[in-house]
Amino acid sequence: MGNRPKGFTLVELLVVISIIGLLAALGIPAIKAGQDKAKQAACSSNLKQLGVALSSYLAENNGVFPGHHTMSGIIVWPHRLRPYLGNNHDLFWCPAEDRNTKWPVTYTSPTPHSNPQLASYGYYQGETPFRPTTRFSYGYNDWGTGPGGLGASVDDPNNPLPRIANIVKPSQMYAIGDTTSDGRWDTAIDPYNDTEAPRGRHGGGANMLCVDGHVENIKVENLRSRESQWASRWNRTGEP
Repeated sequence: MGNRPKGFTLVELLVVISIIGLLAALGIPAIKAGQDKAKQAACSSNLKQLGVALSSYLAENNGVFPGHHTMSGIIVWPHRLRPYLGNNHDLFWCPAEDRNTKWPVTYTSPTPHSNPQLASYGYYQGETPFRPTTRFSYGYNDWGTGPGGLGASVDDPNNPLPRIANIVKPSQMYAIGDTTSDGRWDTAIDPYNDTEAPRGRHGGGANMLCVDGHVENIKVENLRSRESQWASRWNRTGEP
């Protein structure tokens, strides 16, 4: 009789399957960690480019910050910065956030703005205004008035927008960063408001653009801390 080809025994098959399962279990977390790092790096790159846009905006507007919204609740800061980014809306989206937070460029009509000021805020003709319910992944530091934040309402006569010269510690102060994307004032970041707080979507930390243009990844507990060294970073005076 000729030699019959020898197949795998059941035990051998089980051993091979176990080894494959073990390798998969070891490899999947490493792959996910690599993907998370790549998303964090892409987000950081986006924010650095937003920092360049902010610097360009300040240079062309006598050092006055863009502000966050109008008193009627129309969001303006992304629209004021996008011309300095070649109108690239993707740069306003953190890849670690879901796609529903991508810039929703929509139009209400092809006719000119009913509010002529919208064009001065950077809106396209007929573009649908951003409202506080607009989903977004980056927020602007408008959390306070007086010594806090970079300016909220752009048309509030009692609280004029600050200038870059008013920022005591630009390398310390937060300008724009990862926000809580829940459809409630996503375009703002506020350390002490749960719906507007920075979100730790990068290993428990949020990527934060500082006024001087550099980006840091900072743990959320520090961003929301009331300790002097952390609370002071939200304020233009450099003090808590």
